[in-house]
Parts: sequence; structure tokens; C-alpha cells
Amino acid sequence: MRTWLRLLLVVLTVGGGFTGLSSTVGAFGTFEKYGLFAELVGLVFMALYLFVVTAGLLFVHDSRRTRPLLVAFALQIPWVSLPVFEYHFAAGLYAAVTLGPPKLAGQLFTYELTGDLGANWKFRFASVLEGPWSLGINVFALLIYVLLQLSIRRFSLSQEPA
Repeated sequence: MRTWLRLLLVVLTVGGGFTGLSSTVGAFGTFEKYGLFAELVGLVFMALYLFVVTAGLLFVHDSRRTRPLLVAFALQIPWVSLPVFEYHFAAGLYAAVTLGPPKLAGQLFTYELTGDLGANWKFRFASVLEGPWSLGINVFALLIYVLLQLSIRRFSLSQEPA
């Protein structure tokens, strides 16, 4: 695996996961005004960020431990906002492209590009959400996932006996 990719994976998982964990812990006191469900969701996302940090640290310890990294980045790929469900999760860096219903006559759909450095998550279930539905992907997480898969395959092929 290339050095730049290893270092990027460590920064995104350990740094991004820790950023998300610390910001979620810092905001945890505000969840109580929304009820027990919000506190449970906050705990789940704290656990997800802890998983991302752990995946990065396992990779630092042994660069062959890539399966937890793949899971950590796969969790960051979908961006869904429906009238009854909303989910997105990002650690480190995200660039999401989302598609939604047309806003003007003659359009097939509308798209939006959002991105940021840091950590971001949102989860809502069975509540009335504002705005129309949108579906998207975190392009950056998908790119890292694909690069990691290619690197794993390249390493596996180079290790096979001739």
C-alpha cells in the first residue's frame, strides 16, 4: 500500500473519528431535551465514531487489518433523507452529492453538493422532516473505499506464489 494512502487512512479514521466522538460527547447534554430516543441515537453515533477510531488504530498496529477500515468507510457512503428516515455519517472529510425531486418545471431532478472537513452525522426516524426526499452518496468515502479495495487486491496479487 502506498505511504500517502496509509497516512490518509490513519488521519481520516483516527483524527476524523476522534473529532466526531469529541463533538458528539460535547453535544450530548443537549440531547436530553429531545428525549430518550435522541440520547440513544447519540450513544449509537458515539459508538460508531469509537469504531472508526479503533479501526484506524488497528490499522496503525497492523497494516493488514483493513476489514474494519472498509466497514468504517462503507458506513459513511450513504446519504439518505426521506420523509420518515434520515441518515448520514462522516468522519474526517466528506463531499456528498445528493439528488432530489425537481424544483422547476422541466427538470428531471435537483442535485446538491455539500462537503466539509471534520465530522458530521444526522439520524431521524419516524418524524416529520422538512423538505423533500433526497438520496445521495459521500463521494469522498466511496473514493477512499475503492482505493482501499484496489490496494488490498494489489497487495494480495503480489503475495501469491509464482
